[in-house]
Parts: sequence; structure tokens; C-alpha cells
Amino acid sequence: MWARRLKIAAGVGAVAGIGYQVDQTYNAQVIKRNVRTLYNGIIIAADYKINFRPDNADSIENIHERVAQRLYNVCRENGGIYIKMGQAIASQSAVLPAPYQRLFSNLFDSAPAVSYDEVVKVIEQDTGKHPDEIFMEFSKEPLASASIAQVHKARLRDGTLVAVKVQKPAIQKQMEWDLLAYRALVLTYENIFDLPLYWTCQHVIDHIRQEVDFVNEASNSNRAWEYMKREPQLGDDVYCPIVYDRYTTKRLMVTEWIDGVKLTDRKGWEKWNFQDHQVMKTTVDMFASQIFSSGFVHADPHPGNVLVRPNPKNFKRHQIVLLDHGLYMQESETFRKQYCSLWKAILLMDFDAVGDICRQWGMDDPEIMAMITLQRPYQLRRKPNKETVKKDAYATQLDVKERLKKILSDQDKIPRELIFLGRNMELMMGSPVNRINIMARWAARNAGLDLSSRSALTNILRSQWGFARFEFSMFVMNLGFTVQKWSDKVYRYFMGGEAQGFEDVLETQMRAMLGINVNNVTFDA
Repeated sequence: MWARRLKIAAGVGAVAGIGYQVDQTYNAQVIKRNVRTLYNGIIIAADYKINFRPDNADSIENIHERVAQRLYNVCRENGGIYIKMGQAIASQSAVLPAPYQRLFSNLFDSAPAVSYDEVVKVIEQDTGKHPDEIFMEFSKEPLASASIAQVHKARLRDGTLVAVKVQKPAIQKQMEWDLLAYRALVLTYENIFDLPLYWTCQHVIDHIRQEVDFVNEASNSNRAWEYMKREPQLGDDVYCPIVYDRYTTKRLMVTEWIDGVKLTDRKGWEKWNFQDHQVMKTTVDMFASQIFSSGFVHADPHPGNVLVRPNPKNFKRHQIVLLDHGLYMQESETFRKQYCSLWKAILLMDFDAVGDICRQWGMDDPEIMAMITLQRPYQLRRKPNKETVKKDAYATQLDVKERLKKILSDQDKIPRELIFLGRNMELMMGSPVNRINIMARWAARNAGLDLSSRSALTNILRSQWGFARFEFSMFVMNLGFTVQKWSDKVYRYFMGGEAQGFEDVLETQMRAMLGINVNNVTFDA
């Protein structure tokens, strides 16, 4: 009896051991990674379901801390596309508790690199040539390693310095399984928390598939650069590296080498005597031009994808270089115009227009939509009950959930563009320039004027009145920004401490109104 049980146990152990080795060696750890995902997904769902209740309101932050840590560990240990998913979570700080912001921001750091031998295999498989046959020089150690690829510095046969982006070989094996696990988790959470989420899956998955195709990335880079060159306001202050299409394959991309420093490395670019407000204004202008003008929007703009360097035409001026064009979103022309009009209406406090656009999108809560759009507090006709927010974290977050559920109820009407726009907006939080004013001006400039239903004279009069109201709103906003900025300087000078900046004030108000946080550390010194 015992001998038979021991034989069965030994057999099961042997099969499991062989399966583990095969999965580890030949299957890119697909089974191990999915078991880890599903196990933690079940634990997280159970934790929220059991402990997120009214009589446990004092421990809500502890729940968020535990869950955020588990999710972060899964993303970090699984790597690959999970890092991209974790970065997406990090970019949604406006609607997530503080632990998510703190932990997931670490996923923007470098990811583990693969060996040079693995890089050679990818290049040989995709081009039929060894790196030595293509490049005069090729660094065996990567200069940077991200979630799905790593970058090596090289020199072409004609002496041109280039950056060679090589996809990690496990990505193609892992991708479909990872996306299947992603679908399963989102569907599970939708059922457990009664919050419509699954409708976003296919849109996100389609864009992730595009991101791991470097031919698509090369096309995106060229297209984005063409749009930027058409914007007179951007001038020579922005740039996209040249792509060498003849060397580009699905897993390999060769681009112009750029010597610059990360946008967040203020000490790095201040050595060139660049002013922070000028650098940040150009950055906001660049992304605003994509959102409101071209409609072709970089959907993965984390700080590592934006460099600062001296302008090659004038070394005394700065130039912003946009990298990593794998994930882009094309707005429909209808949505682009609606989004421009939404921003314009929000700044003009045109409540009827805000409500009308939201209803066209199937949303019945224009106030929370305005908050998500601006990523700052916004009130229509009611004032927040700050005391309630302070006293009952459970009730506050339940209210947020119900309001979001109501917004997401009519899924057929919700523009899919909104899924990725928040990530682009997030990078501009905490800037030392008035991002809202800058973006509002881009929106107003591209909102256009409808001449179909009124006489030209009536349109001119209404336009002038609207322009005057808009300029007054901009003046009030700039005044508040300037007063807060100088108050901060005075406080630092006399008190020697840290004062609240403009984005800090917005965060305090946002906490009071919705019990959510704004991550304003992107541009911190």
C-alpha cells in the first residue's frame, strides 16, 4: 500500500520535475508565469471581497497596500509584457490609491537583459546575417533594457552611430499566454467587483500586439515625425530619431543614435543652462499637438521615452526627443473634435456643452469625466462633502466605484481612445508650467467653429464673446498658478521648508472630492 503510494508520488514528482525543466528551458516559463498570475489573482480577489466592507473602513489602506504589493511582485517576477501592464497601472495614478503609485513607478526602471548570444540569434534569424556583417562596431552589453527589448549602441559600415533595438526572444512565446491570462483576470474582476472592465480588453490587446512588431513601430515613428514637422508652434524644438528601414524587421529596429538625458534628469540637462519651464512647456506642447491636432497619440510616454538635448541648429536652445513609438493610438476625427470641444467647454464652465459631449459618449456623470480629463478637481454645481470623505474611506471609495460604474455602463458609446489618453496626460502632471492652460489653448485652437447653423455675423459675435470668456479663464488660471508659485518661493525662503506647489494644491482638492490621488513626482527636482 505505502509502496504503491510512494511510486505514484515519485512518478508525479518526476513528471512535475520534467515539466518544470521543459517549461524553464524551452517554453519561456509560460506555465510557471501563468500559475503565478492566476494564484495571485485569486488571492487578491478574495482579499478585496472578504475585507473591503463597511465595518473594516479603517483598514482600507492596508488592503490597498497588500494588493498593490502582490500585483507589483507578479509584474516584476513575470517580466516581459507584464512590465508593460504594470507601467499602465503606474500611469493611472489619478484613479488609484497611493500604494499603486509608489510601487508601480519602479517598473519604469531598467528590466533584466538577455545575453549577447541571444541577441545574435535574433539578428541572425531575422536578417540571415551575423551582427559583424551588418555593423562595423556593436556593443555586446546593452545600453538600456526595457520590458520587451534592449538597446545596443552600434556603428554602421558607413560610420553612422545607431541604436539597435532587439526584442527579447521569449516575448513571442509568452505573449499569447500572457494576453490570455490578462483576459481571464479582467473577466474575473468584472464579475467579482461588478464593475464593467472587460470591454477594454480587445482594444488593449490589439495595441500590445502592435507594440511587439518593430516594423509597426518604425512606421509609427516616421508618421509621428511627419505630423510634428507640420506644427509651426513646435518648430525645431522637438525631434524623432531617423529610422533605418532597411535593417528593420519584426524583432529588430535600427535608428539614429541620440546623445541626450532623460526628461526627469534635471541636473543632467541643466548643465546646458536650459530653463525648466521652457523644457517642460515644449514637452507639454509636443503631446498636446498629438492629442488635439494630429490625433496620432503616443500611448506609452513614460519619462524614459523622452530625452532632452541641445538643439543641433542652436546649441543654446533645448530640443525634446521622443523615443519608443511602439504603442500609438489614432483618434477618430469625430473623437478628436469632441475632445477639443470638451476641454474648451470645461475651461469656459459651459456645463451644458460638457454634459452634451459626455452623453454622446454614453456617460451620465460629466463632473467626474471632467476631473479625469483635466486630472484636477472640477465642480459643476455641487460642493464636495469633505467631512464625509475624511470620516469614511469605505463610503468614499464605494461612491467612486458607483460613479465609475455609471460612467462605464453604456460600453458601446464609450470612445476607445479614452483608454490610452490618460497615460499620455499623466506624464505632464507636476510640471513647473501651467499644463492645463497650455493644453486648453491647443484644444481651443483645434476645436474649430461650426458655421452650419448660424449666420456669419452671429458666429463672429458669439466667437468673440467665447474668445473673451476663454481668455479670462486662462488669465484667472495663470494668476492662480503664478500666485501659488511665488507663495511657494516665499515660504521656502522664510520658513526653509517644503510648501505646496500648484499640483500639490490640486492633489489636496482631488483627495477631498473623490478620495483619490494625483501623482505629481514626474518633474520633481
